[in-house]
Amino acid sequence: MYPYLAQSSCDLKKSQIFLSSMDELRDDRNPYDISFTPSTLTEGRHFDTLLNTKLSYRRLSSNGTIRVKRDTLRAVLEAEMLYDLMTKLVSCIDQDSAFCAVEDTIPCIMHGGNRVGKKIFMMLLLEVWCNCVTNADRMSLIETVENFVNRGVFGTEQSRSQWKLPEN
Repeated sequence: MYPYLAQSSCDLKKSQIFLSSMDELRDDRNPYDISFTPSTLTEGRHFDTLLNTKLSYRRLSSNGTIRVKRDTLRAVLEAEMLYDLMTKLVSCIDQDSAFCAVEDTIPCIMHGGNRVGKKIFMMLLLEVWCNCVTNADRMSLIETVENFVNRGVFGTEQSRSQWKLPEN
């Protein structure tokens, strides 16, 4: 999909725009952050020119609005990060003694996604739990969540699952 990765140009090394993988590091006021939000027409023009330049380094089309260009470049930057990571991983390990095969990484990524989803779910529940004033509110919350999970997520109305909300 991105043939320039196999034969990167010198221009690509000059690319200054970056993609932060952590929300805390994103800065929509920094014109070199892919999440930059121009506040004036001049800033918008400069950012548009920057996007055009970075897309041209990658021999990609610079047609469309700033949003289209930003989305295209964001996808490209994500692909580049993954490509760099996989290239480094492949170059620094002996394939015969690898910690895990590439085929095994997808389940690991999915497991990681499940863990993140569980964390978000539990943080949301804790937030609601802290807003419960009485024990009756807490019991109602537990019953509502357990019914939702047992009848809608893990089971059905006809075949209810047995999931219990951890209360520790």
